[in-house]
Amino acid sequence: MKAHELRIGNWVADRGGKQWIIDSWERHDKVSAEAPYLGESEFGEITGHPLTEYVEYLQPIPLTEEWLIKFGFIKHPKFEEVFLIINKIGLYVDSSIRLACDEYEIQIEHVHQLQNLYFALTSEELTIKETV
Repeated sequence: MKAHELRIGNWVADRGGKQWIIDSWERHDKVSAEAPYLGESEFGEITGHPLTEYVEYLQPIPLTEEWLIKFGFIKHPKFEEVFLIINKIGLYVDSSIRLACDEYEIQIEHVHQLQNLYFALTSEELTIKETV
């Protein structure tokens, strides 16, 4: 990955495959997370020890249906392969992970790309929604 693609708040995977959120920049080429996300258990979120990683070793996380649901996208009631997020900009994503908003359509492949686009359009972070 390239440093210019990333911001604090982006989800990434380290060289070991652990997924975590960038909490800070230690240097222009090194990021850190206070408590990297390791998964879920019956007791809730599992995190690990403080972590630092050079940007060159970070891997993007593929954007999947599971991630869309985590971010609050819901299946369209009429079109099975279309997901909607109800907000002020009316984003939707189809099964090939093309994101559309009004007259624009953008191919999104990774979680951090969706996060960055959402932030650019709304000035708000796209966060994982609590499950009910």
